[in-house]
Amino acid sequence: MEQTHALAALTQAANGQQPAAMNALAQALVRAGQTEQALVWYARGAAAGDPTALIEAGRMLAYGIGCDVDIAQAQAHWQQAERQDSAAARYLLATLAVTDTPLALAPQAYARLHAAASADYPLALRALAIQHGRIDDPQQQRRCVALLERAAAGGDALAAALLAERLLRGEGVPPQPEAAAQLLRQLQPLGIAVLPDVRISPPDPGRDPVGDEDHISFAPQKNATTRRHDAPMIEEVSAVLSADECRLLMLLARPHLRASQVVDPNDASTLRAPIRTSRGATLDPILEDFAARAAQARVAPARSCR
Repeated sequence: MEQTHALAALTQAANGQQPAAMNALAQALVRAGQTEQALVWYARGAAAGDPTALIEAGRMLAYGIGCDVDIAQAQAHWQQAERQDSAAARYLLATLAVTDTPLALAPQAYARLHAAASADYPLALRALAIQHGRIDDPQQQRRCVALLERAAAGGDALAAALLAERLLRGEGVPPQPEAAAQLLRQLQPLGIAVLPDVRISPPDPGRDPVGDEDHISFAPQKNATTRRHDAPMIEEVSAVLSADECRLLMLLARPHLRASQVVDPNDASTLRAPIRTSRGATLDPILEDFAARAAQARVAPARSCR
């Protein structure tokens, strides 16, 4: 009942056609699970050229939330927001450009990512940090930490968690366990805890594909492949993901992990399953960000290893 009254009040305010009021109603409708109605209100704001509405309507269209997927219209919305100097729009357009074909980020998408980071957009700062963190070079490792610090200072909790892991283990900086512990205490109310120990050497050689060569590559390196089992064939491919990428994927997935369950054929009861396959074990696209998409683009060639 209280939610109904709140939505009624927000609807009354939104009928005044003020962008902030329409966006507030759309956000409340999303939280209430009324995504189709939320998109209607975001679309009204987008038609009026409001940047926030353009961003959110594009996001819903890109991922089919409350509608069918419409990538072309999502891009059109984000490009309109980009013309209004929206860093979020530049970041989303760059993220949308990440695929495993071609095996490098297009120059325009690269420029958009850098422009968003230059505007101190936290997600873009974190994305660039993770790309620098892949490079086996002390200067690049320090740049990774500096970018994570800027992203964390901008309010990005995942960047703060990645920074804490690096401070704890002395990656790119001398070990600072006390500073790491303080960061993790601050993140605890958000449900972020210390991650399993991940120790992986940076997989890319000591060069600067993020800066000097003006591109980000997803092409596979000369990965060492180790046969672990013949039938079924199981191979381990090394140097595909960095420690930061592994940690990011864990941070994104953790809040959404659920125990596997099966239905007992004898009495139709639901039981927890101790064994499950990895089929379907992917991130929901709405949870992905640039670095997560880049990680999946890098993993794709490894899946075809023989």
